[in-house]
Amino acid sequence: MERKLLNEAVKPLKLKIHSQKKQSDITGRRINKTSVLRLFRDCFLAGIIAYILFGQVFGIAFEKGEPGAEAGNIIIFNRLNKRPKVNDTAIIAAFSGKRYLAGRVIAESGDKIDINNKADALVVSGNRSKKSYKIENTADGRGTIDYPTTVPVESIFILGDEGGKALDSRRIGVVNLRRVAGTALFIFKMP
Repeated sequence: MERKLLNEAVKPLKLKIHSQKKQSDITGRRINKTSVLRLFRDCFLAGIIAYILFGQVFGIAFEKGEPGAEAGNIIIFNRLNKRPKVNDTAIIAAFSGKRYLAGRVIAESGDKIDINNKADALVVSGNRSKKSYKIENTADGRGTIDYPTTVPVESIFILGDEGGKALDSRRIGVVNLRRVAGTALFIFKMP
């Protein structure tokens, strides 16, 4: 009889211990040296992958309100594609290389460009654009290029989407492909 009472007293104790084990499995694992090392390893690998992707493959350009650019736009661009085609948005390393210009490629090497202010027309290799582009007056009263002109080898001609306000090839001239930082993938327009 004593044995029976002892067995009954031990049974609930075993259940409690068993249920406590399950409870600790549910709430989380014990932290040990191996799991901490795995966490550091995973964070380190994630950092390396982020550096490779955003430091070498992708870039982020913030337009800071240059003429024709809305302040605060964020552009994710591909650094591996340094040969943009017509209608791609090219990201140009400007001035010191720390700032970027974004512009739509309208002409490649060998294309003939004519911007006629009187006719309010842009003509690329004989094809007239539906959108009008004027040459804004600069200090000497004209842009940096005499029109019509042919885009030199290994160069592109970019125009900003804001028409006459943009800082683009009408003011800075044709862009050598060595200055191309990449091609835009996504443009986020901030409110």
